[in-house]
Amino acid sequence: MQRRIGKSTVRLAGVLLLLAASTVITGCKLQIIVPPGGHVVSESGNISCGAGESCTIDITDVFFDETFQAIPDPGYTFVSWRQRLLGWCGGRNAPCRLTTTGLLDTPFMSMLEDDYLFYLQPIFAVPNTWTRRADLPHPGVGVACCVIDGRIYVVGAGADCRGNGKPEHIDEYDPVTNTWRGRAVMPVARNFVTASAVGGKCYVIGGEMYPGGEATNLVQAYDPLTNTWQEKAPLPESRAGAGSAEVNGKIYVIGGGDRAGAGGSSARAAVAIYEPAKNQWRSGANMQVPRAGVGVTALADAIVAVGGYSFDGWVDFASTLPY
Repeated sequence: MQRRIGKSTVRLAGVLLLLAASTVITGCKLQIIVPPGGHVVSESGNISCGAGESCTIDITDVFFDETFQAIPDPGYTFVSWRQRLLGWCGGRNAPCRLTTTGLLDTPFMSMLEDDYLFYLQPIFAVPNTWTRRADLPHPGVGVACCVIDGRIYVVGAGADCRGNGKPEHIDEYDPVTNTWRGRAVMPVARNFVTASAVGGKCYVIGGEMYPGGEATNLVQAYDPLTNTWQEKAPLPESRAGAGSAEVNGKIYVIGGGDRAGAGGSSARAAVAIYEPAKNQWRSGANMQVPRAGVGVTALADAIVAVGGYSFDGWVDFASTLPY
């Protein structure tokens, strides 16, 4: 015989489950940090945080459900929510909904089991303009950059093309506070490196040794969480002045030469592909023209290599490599 369960029984079970869950919920805090250029409001109108303010919200309600909107001031535009550790909606250019919705299994629901401080930060900007920001602490020729958790890491900063200055330094820039701070120096000083971020680490690849100026195949990864460096599998061949881009967790290192400023006689067409998860390298399809000092980025379904110098001098075209 089948037993029919009434609606009242289901409701009672739901209430008991809710009461049980509430005994383990510790609650968390959501901090909304708003830079100049706009403000943040919730669609319900219950929460509002103005430009230059930091608003903290205690969340202990298992039925929390708010959608936050970043409203730019006149002359500004909303770029996206900032990507950072323990941040939400990072990289999205849309309203940010944070909901526990009772006992449904939502990512935000898991926050209630912690006592962490989470963040929600908009990025506002004046479109089609340049703005002077805090200067790099060290002169930077042949630098490379990584972006991790909403901060910029600048590595390999030589004061001139020979690497004089502070090529072993790594400096961290916080665009919200417009401030720099020095971090643990590179174990091996070099400039004209290339760098890409994967999995919260900045992989600094190749470059010119200092002093000396010869190219290296050295690969080292910087971890901002521990402020430490770790040596990784070396490049298959030494190269300086290469470019790189990250796609789907892999790093594509393109071009380069024996010296970053050697005029192009040693420029390479080779493409090396690094898989951090395996700490292994493999070869990719060569470029049509060997070149060093090349700009590289990922776009749609291709990696774009722009400019640089080759055997025949400066290159003023772009080529694409499928990945």
